[in-house]
Amino acid sequence: MNEHVSLETYKYFIDAYFNMSYRWADLEMTINDFFELESKEEVEKLLEEVNFIKKMDDWEYLRKINIETTGIYYDEARNKEFIQILIDRLTEKLKD
Repeated sequence: MNEHVSLETYKYFIDAYFNMSYRWADLEMTINDFFELESKEEVEKLLEEVNFIKKMDDWEYLRKINIETTGIYYDEARNKEFIQILIDRLTEKLKD
C-alpha cells in the first residue's frame, strides 16, 4: 500500500456494526444504523475510506484487515461487492 490510510473508521464499522454475527442480508440495515447513530463526519470518513479501498485495488490486503479485525473472510469478488454496496449506500444517504 503506497499511501498511508489507517482505515480506522472502516475497521470500526465492520467490528461494531457489521461483524460475524450479521448475515450478508443485514448489510443495508447496518449501514442505516451507522448513518443514523454516527456523526456526519464519521459517515463521510467511512465513505472516503471505502473509496480509497476500491481505488487501492488490493483485495488481499482488505481480506487481511477483515480477518484481523473481525474474523470475516470474503473472497475478492465478495469484498468488491461489499465495498461497492457501502459506497453506493453511503453516497445515496449523504445526498439526502
